[in-house]
Amino acid sequence: MTNRVKFLVSACVATVAASVVIAGCGILGAPVAVGSAIGTNTSLGLKGTVVDGDGKTLDNVIIEYNKDREVWSALAGTKTTSENKTFIAKNGRFDVPDERGYSLYLGFSRGGGYQRQSLRQTKTGGIEFATAWGNRWPLGTEALVTLLPHGAYLVEPQRASVDITYSEWPKQQGVDFGALSKWPLSMKRVQLDQPPTSPADANANIFYVDLVPGEVKTKRGNEIADVYELNVPAMLTLKLNGPGNGFVRYRPKVGTDPFAQMREAPETGYADVVLNKQRLLEMRKNAGNVILGAEFFYVKIGGKYGKAAVTWRDSQPTATPDLNLTYTFAIEENGSRTLTRSATR
Repeated sequence: MTNRVKFLVSACVATVAASVVIAGCGILGAPVAVGSAIGTNTSLGLKGTVVDGDGKTLDNVIIEYNKDREVWSALAGTKTTSENKTFIAKNGRFDVPDERGYSLYLGFSRGGGYQRQSLRQTKTGGIEFATAWGNRWPLGTEALVTLLPHGAYLVEPQRASVDITYSEWPKQQGVDFGALSKWPLSMKRVQLDQPPTSPADANANIFYVDLVPGEVKTKRGNEIADVYELNVPAMLTLKLNGPGNGFVRYRPKVGTDPFAQMREAPETGYADVVLNKQRLLEMRKNAGNVILGAEFFYVKIGGKYGKAAVTWRDSQPTATPDLNLTYTFAIEENGSRTLTRSATR
């Protein structure tokens, strides 16, 4: 059960361990709203969890709060008002209820020798907001704030990436992971004229896709209605042949690198993953965006666990119309399901 944070004292925000700023547009509920006050305020709020380097919730986290909003009156015109508070999240959870304003700032800190780190969000328009990681996300999305002790850092498996263009489909390229016995992780690109189903590679750890071509909608005069549809499949299925291999989708939270959030892989549930045209279009139109422009998965290959991501290599369909995707894998060398852990220098 989520507990509301308890307010302690009012304070101006100076320096913080980790900070969040969100801003938005709307109309303030004032007696009269004109000029610059129109469209300035909206309903702002934030909820989430504060954890340590091992993903465990931290208690007694101090959160400093600052909210700005614009108000208008016939006598004073438009002016900005600020509200400052400090409160505590005793069980690691915080839930700041939605209130009217155009900027909301939360700063996170904790005693006991925890590092300072920053997380900052700035206005990008509409009701979506950007963070230091490039995430764009709607109001109500869960946030995850990580505070590390002094001298600590996060240890992750080594990453390796490969770009694959499907310009000669049904011929395609795949990735052969071999026996996963050599480290650092080796991803060998292979040419696949057909899915790897022959006896010779039935047990090989090969990544490939099944692709269903999509149609491009046109307007009068056969003009393409949406150039982003160029070469976007109706369906893309991610596959890892070999017994027990597959993917489990991960839904990232805002605020930190999604790979850093993926701390322990599930033991079961691995299978093929389908990306439909709607999701592929959203990814292409938001290429470079950590959450909307990418898909994240836990992965199991050859009895070893890891994490994977799929992103568009280029978001300019007129310049690079081919279906060109980047696949990133990070596999734990020792076969452990623990993928991210805290260590001390």
